[in-house]
Amino acid sequence: MEFAIRQKTGQCECRPGLTGRDCSLCKDRHAFMNGVCTSCDQGCTRDLMKEMDELEEVMEKQNFTNLRPIPWKRAARISNTTKNLHLVLDSLHFGDTIGEDPTKTNIGIDGNFLDDVHGLVEQTKFMLDRTNKSKNTLQKSRAKTEELSERAREQEKIIRDVVSQLRHYINYGSGKQDSSQINAWIQEANGYLNAMKERGIYIEKRYNRGNTDFELVILKHHFANDN
Repeated sequence: MEFAIRQKTGQCECRPGLTGRDCSLCKDRHAFMNGVCTSCDQGCTRDLMKEMDELEEVMEKQNFTNLRPIPWKRAARISNTTKNLHLVLDSLHFGDTIGEDPTKTNIGIDGNFLDDVHGLVEQTKFMLDRTNKSKNTLQKSRAKTEELSERAREQEKIIRDVVSQLRHYINYGSGKQDSSQINAWIQEANGYLNAMKERGIYIEKRYNRGNTDFELVILKHHFANDN
């Protein structure tokens, strides 16, 4: 390559199409052909460069700030599922021979397989029906339990008020009182209170047990569907 070097800066004066301090590079939109950096905006590449410029202008006008990446994993999963469904559908075609048992397929899937599938579907429906019934029963039991708990709280308040009144009567009542009889009443009231508490604990345990059984039925139904 022929070029001149400026004495002050050391920068080479490059020929058209060349660039760089030592003129060893081709400029943009140029290509090194036949030992010369040739412009791509002429000859057979001119139209291509024009189209590229137009495409670049269009791209610059677009707004890509809110674009989301392509969900390749989801697309691949859908594609695999579609292929598997095609295989299943292809495997379930029936024989064309007249008089052939329609429950037998060309690849060996016989009526036993279809019966198993049908049985599994019926079993799933049965479990779903039982689950719905158990759910309704638990909901009714829960409502009843809440009602009983509310009544127990009301009765507990009444008993506490009675006990408080009895104690006040003992401490501040006029005249001589039969303290043994009053103590018996207090003990009886406390007995009623403790019995109500135990009943509430029993009801709560029954409710929690029923709720746990219902969740187990739901889990079994879920795993049965997955299998």
